[in-house]
Amino acid sequence: MIDALLGEPHDSSMAQVHSLDREALPSGVDDHELLVGVSQARGRGVMWFTDEKGSFSSVGESGRENEIVYLLVGYPYGFPGNAEVPLDVIRQSLKEFVLSGGVRPSVIKWVPHEFR
Repeated sequence: MIDALLGEPHDSSMAQVHSLDREALPSGVDDHELLVGVSQARGRGVMWFTDEKGSFSSVGESGRENEIVYLLVGYPYGFPGNAEVPLDVIRQSLKEFVLSGGVRPSVIKWVPHEFR
């Protein structure tokens, strides 16, 4: 999936992921969501996760002062400048998400983050 995203244009640099192993809410809506964004140019990516415990974005070691924007089917999602992590960490985290049945990956450091 990450390789496929890396081959997409910038306006499709993000994917929305849900685990089929988790129960949906009574309304039929998933009880969680994982957004994965990648930048081929920077060799880095971002993650955002939400469930009943809250909404969180990835945190890297260093970053920019300005917001970083990734696009999901052309819709912009702004992340803090320090949200990007190396692509190998993105790959490990996505693998952990899938193998754990949709649990927020522990490979990444997370901070609370709500989109506005």
